[in-house]
Amino acid sequence: MVKYSRLLIIAFILFFALSGWVFAIESSSQMDTLTYVTTGYDMTISHPEVSNLALTSGEVKVVKTTSVSGNVYVDQQEQILKEGTVVAYRITPSGPFVAEDTAMISETGVFEFTDIGLGDFVFLAKPDRETYPLNQGAGSMLVMNTYAENSDIWTLADNKHIRQTDSLIQINMAHIMKPITLALGADISGEITFQEVYEFYDDPDEGKLAARKKAAGVAVTLRRFTGLSGRILQDSIFQVYDYTETGTDGQFAFENVEEGIYKLHIDYPGLSMDPNAEIDFKSGSNWENKIFVVESIIREDGISVESKEILNATEHKDDQFLVYPNPNRGKVNLEFSVDQPLDQLRLEVIDFSGKKVMEKTLNSETGLNRLELELTSSQSGVYLIRIFSDSDEVLFQKRMIRL
Repeated sequence: MVKYSRLLIIAFILFFALSGWVFAIESSSQMDTLTYVTTGYDMTISHPEVSNLALTSGEVKVVKTTSVSGNVYVDQQEQILKEGTVVAYRITPSGPFVAEDTAMISETGVFEFTDIGLGDFVFLAKPDRETYPLNQGAGSMLVMNTYAENSDIWTLADNKHIRQTDSLIQINMAHIMKPITLALGADISGEITFQEVYEFYDDPDEGKLAARKKAAGVAVTLRRFTGLSGRILQDSIFQVYDYTETGTDGQFAFENVEEGIYKLHIDYPGLSMDPNAEIDFKSGSNWENKIFVVESIIREDGISVESKEILNATEHKDDQFLVYPNPNRGKVNLEFSVDQPLDQLRLEVIDFSGKKVMEKTLNSETGLNRLELELTSSQSGVYLIRIFSDSDEVLFQKRMIRL
């Protein structure tokens, strides 16, 4: 198919033809032989009584389109993916790939693009998260966003060269088994944002404004080192350990991760992670109490990432300090026991960035002590609750998840 307004062109030609004008189309390609490479023509208008006058248009771009269809399977046994979408990303020379069109996946696992321009593409299948949820129990199968034909990252996707009608594409969804979490594993969480630059003046160096917005639905994988030695070489193998996607607030989290060496990968079609900002999470002393926070920005030229370990402290007298319900929606109860009355205890609550969101003074009695905290105005995320003695010794410490 060729996209252009036939009625408008016909009316334009008739108007000038009735006035004695003569048309000539000097094509960079004949209309019936348009290909992926030749996609334009010029139009020249002249009049027999005005020999020195000719009006020539600039090249008119014409897009030839075709149809593309395919099947999506959940696994190698060809169990079909019954709900989701497939996004066609046009490959660009630089910068992020362009999401050109989206097709729904039918109950029979079939998708179809009926009118897509010729070019080079990668196709990404996204399962419906109500049917294929991210939050599943340990040992269950988690279906990841997958590029044709079977890759969870765009750099390993098959580039599809769409040149003819009815191209058939098959996508076999990548998946993992949800890992078993530990009660005292490490926590890794973060936020991903888009940075957009707006220009307000003709001078590109003047009037620029960079704005950020939350990046929802971005795929994040935690990859674990599987080598036999402790040395990480350039060709070391990191296999997918866990997978998640950012929420509407741009947040993601991996909780209670078992001891090991990990890399974090953020996938966005056409953009690579900054090679100078490799994110390594390595085992060490007190691994079970490590908390890492990640901040990532998706820009036109790549993905920048920063990470830091903000906490690494032993949990004290774990059986004598209860935090419940956990997770909660901002109202939380604390219980702790002491052998003798303690005055001037200090309670503090800090978020993943290390910011203190609450601090108060407590006096305790011998035996069981109870109190309630109100954190409904705080954002969702992981927090650390600590109680200090009057000499600033950490007596109790617990992580809490605010939904």
